[in-house]
Amino acid sequence: MDAVWPGGRAGDPRALALYRRHYSCYQYRDGRHPTRFAGPGERLGLLTPECNALLVWRKFRDAGGQVGVNCAVFRNAGPQPSSDFLRAGMARAWARWPGTR
Repeated sequence: MDAVWPGGRAGDPRALALYRRHYSCYQYRDGRHPTRFAGPGERLGLLTPECNALLVWRKFRDAGGQVGVNCAVFRNAGPQPSSDFLRAGMARAWARWPGTR
């Protein structure tokens, strides 16, 4: 699965368009639209060349001081199997942060 992170920015407009259709997209009461889709910390985002699948991993420190990596966003609106995209994304995250929980 060939996936790219366009521009390496957490606010890429193509990825944001896909994120806004995700159930976890934050809804501001005043009608503003979110400009980012991952909180603080290091991020690794993957977006298919067709911009129809998005996966964002985030490495952060929680309130208890533990460091870990979690899947912050996943949305697949394309024909490729989600399992293939997730498997490729997990391999990329593990390569970037080896040994991190």
